[in-house]
Amino acid sequence: MSAASKRLVLRQACAKDLPWLFRYDPHISKSMMQDKVARSEVMVALEAGRHIGLLRYSLYCDWIPFIIFLFVLEDHRRTGVGSQLATFFERQMRRSRFKLAMVSSASAGTSQHFWRKMGYHDAGCLCVPHESFEILFAKEL
Repeated sequence: MSAASKRLVLRQACAKDLPWLFRYDPHISKSMMQDKVARSEVMVALEAGRHIGLLRYSLYCDWIPFIIFLFVLEDHRRTGVGSQLATFFERQMRRSRFKLAMVSSASAGTSQHFWRKMGYHDAGCLCVPHESFEILFAKEL
């Protein structure tokens, strides 16, 4: 049975999620993750009480929710968990009265196709020295 057909719980992350978040999102310090959880800037996906995914965001220019990191455990990828996390994020941002959301994807990667499928449109790019450029995507909420 796929993850999408099992009971998936999506919610804001809380302090009890921190050990799992530290393990699967090593891109920021533990203290920064604690701050982001306290500010409700991290969401988790659980199945049968087990963590299977996360979404972390920040506010770009203090007024545009920008997805920084979306992660789903390998054995749950391509089951709809990432789409459901992104949709949950968008719903939460609409409730908070945001009108636009953004995300970026490495031009050399495949996640750009996921974001386009989710309704995000090309909004520009960022060139980072010695890296493939980042494609910026935006979606009206």
